[in-house]
Amino acid sequence: MLQILLFILTLILPNLLCYSTRAQSFLAIFSDSVPSFPSQKFPWKESNFQDGGDLCLGAQGTFNTLEFWQERGVCAQGVVELVHGRLFMPSEQELGIAYSYVANYVERYKDHVVFWINPDAKFHDGSVVRPEDIVFSFNFLTRNSSLFRSYFSGIESVKPLSVPVIKFGKKVQGVVFYLKKDAPQEAGFTISELIVLPKSVYQKGIPRIPVGCGPYTISGHQTGEFIRFEKIPQWWGKNYPCGQDVYRFSSVKYIYFKEEDSMFEAFKKRDIDCFFERSAKRWMNSYGFQAIDQNRSVRQELLSKDPVPITGLIFNTRKPIFQDIRVRWALSLLLDFDTLNEKFFYKKYHRICSFFQNTYCMAKGMASLEVKNILKQVKASQEAWTQPAEYFTQLPGTWQQRSKAALSFLKEAGWKLYNGKLFHDVLGAFQVKVCVPKAMRDEWLRFFQARAALVGVELNIVSLDQAAYQAAKSIFDYDIIWGMMGISSGFPGQELDLIYSSRSASKAGSYNAMGISDPNVDVLIQRVKKARHQKELRISAEALDRYLLTGCYGIFGWYSPYVWHVFWKDRIVYPKVLPWSPSRGWIYAGKERKIGNGL
Repeated sequence: MLQILLFILTLILPNLLCYSTRAQSFLAIFSDSVPSFPSQKFPWKESNFQDGGDLCLGAQGTFNTLEFWQERGVCAQGVVELVHGRLFMPSEQELGIAYSYVANYVERYKDHVVFWINPDAKFHDGSVVRPEDIVFSFNFLTRNSSLFRSYFSGIESVKPLSVPVIKFGKKVQGVVFYLKKDAPQEAGFTISELIVLPKSVYQKGIPRIPVGCGPYTISGHQTGEFIRFEKIPQWWGKNYPCGQDVYRFSSVKYIYFKEEDSMFEAFKKRDIDCFFERSAKRWMNSYGFQAIDQNRSVRQELLSKDPVPITGLIFNTRKPIFQDIRVRWALSLLLDFDTLNEKFFYKKYHRICSFFQNTYCMAKGMASLEVKNILKQVKASQEAWTQPAEYFTQLPGTWQQRSKAALSFLKEAGWKLYNGKLFHDVLGAFQVKVCVPKAMRDEWLRFFQARAALVGVELNIVSLDQAAYQAAKSIFDYDIIWGMMGISSGFPGQELDLIYSSRSASKAGSYNAMGISDPNVDVLIQRVKKARHQKELRISAEALDRYLLTGCYGIFGWYSPYVWHVFWKDRIVYPKVLPWSPSRGWIYAGKERKIGNGL
């Protein structure tokens, strides 16, 4: 009898596990991560705003597709945020935490994750979101996009639960994602960001207008010019935490501009309702117009808590000239940030000095014993743990001293100075192509070019329009390029393979702009991905950070610790508390406050 009972249990135990009682409306990467808002009462949500009205925003660049997953196109702003829904939505203020959206509950186990679909969730065509749609979305996105294929690479398979069950007082349906044996800890979390597509629509082909389950539909667009979204009055999510006190505007329109100068002028003419300034020069000199003086337009400097985008001048180490680290260090020494900051940036910027700037994983000061031991295991340069992390970007000495050191590095690497020009017996003259987007202000770069010329380095600056710039990035047709050196994430993981791994170095279109191909980096990436708790992640990520810093794969750029923001008071009213990213504040804003609730 006991043997029969045990046999029955082996048959039903997997189903019992799927229907356990530990369902939650939030999800964390690590078990020791505690959400700050388990009841989803967010301080940046206010109930005293009027619904309705039109919002007009600016976007720089262009777009040529409405489908976010198409790799050969640039998707229009707002499509993912407004048209589509995810299983869970990432927290605005907590890295590695997500809350319910299309799925209202999740159950996490060692080898699988179960999402219970909100029974009220519907697509724009009125059809209910079903487990089959989620299975289809996963297969469709991983088949058609290498980015999603890599991002969700920790998932072995996905299956719908066979029959609806009574759970939380309602008949609900679920879907199970099975994890690979070697899946990183974050795999069960990143799958919560899956964007849900209707199988009945996308299995027939790409629709003219995307169909999703988000709060807005696309009501009009002109490629590269504008896109307009119309709110769905009876959106299914408006009575759930994902949709309460958000998305109040009846319509949202993005107007595209080739240059920021044009966008700023459009704001002054009230063609757009708010503007985020990225130029220190303009912020200091161009805001004396009448509307500011009369307090009709509000100018704000807000402290930013966002991870910092890791931008800079990237060395293409696929090129023979930059395969010698001494050459890379020489050029790094020639950039005089302090002078640039004073001469061009009004001392408004701070230097980026980490691949995880402004995050929990950022290397600071001297290495701990744990980090030192990891670096020794991969035979890192001794400087990686004997020098403070800031040493590799905040280089000591005056520019004159650093230029002499740079010339010494170059001579060691076989470069000789003749009549003010550097030559190499094999590589020829020191001439490199520096590609930058045409919209970028390059006064500082011209200054750097002139300084580099003093030691015989010839930098040929090439300004490219967006299409040409993207093409050059895709096929690595540059010696140096201004761009993203990394994604500063508080919980780094699978994206590291896309940016720094050996297998991405030779793949056209990859994010490995630097061409890093180092087995030790691959080992450190795997260590980060296998971290099982926050402390282990932080130590592993710091070791990777220090190792990459010693490789000098580019010249780090700079960032403002503040967000510079200006808006029209009669067009948009923001909540008193903003999320970490003020650029997302409009999602929680309104046209005006309800009468009796103050200004």
